[in-house]
Amino acid sequence: DCRGTPRRPAAFAVYRRMNGRFVLDNTVLSGFAAVGWLSSLGVWHPEYELTTPEQLWTDEFRPNHDHERPAWLTVQPVERQVDPERTGQLSDTDWRCLSLANRLGAVLVTRDAPLKRRANEEGVRTKWQGSLLIETFETCGITTTAYQESVGSYLANAHLSTGVEDEIRAAEK
Repeated sequence: DCRGTPRRPAAFAVYRRMNGRFVLDNTVLSGFAAVGWLSSLGVWHPEYELTTPEQLWTDEFRPNHDHERPAWLTVQPVERQVDPERTGQLSDTDWRCLSLANRLGAVLVTRDAPLKRRANEEGVRTKWQGSLLIETFETCGITTTAYQESVGSYLANAHLSTGVEDEIRAAEK
């Protein structure tokens, strides 16, 4: 288990070259919050700016979770810039996340496959939520005890492939 200062993963150097910014969608925020891990995302700050669209925070996250905005999370207004002919499987909030990541030159973190696919088509860098979870755990953002106690609940609500679930269950410090 971790003692003292959280470790910084090798991924920090890779993402630093990506402007050190993550845009977190609601699957990330809600997935971490549902099992008590929301504060663990703070391990990425201040090396990384963690941000989310204001509409996501106020209209989707806050009504379903009893959390104040963490100091490490920036909430930014995003104008709705959806081309109605290109909406596809994306929600208004997905489009706002994509727009914000594009505007900031940030990495969009999600577990939403259609959003990740569209972001890649638009040239926006992406990261799977499962990768962020494993790296947050491995850097001591989540204790071994907390991880072991809640990983089953997290996976029950995450709707991930068996392979990704196995990677998350096998994560070690």
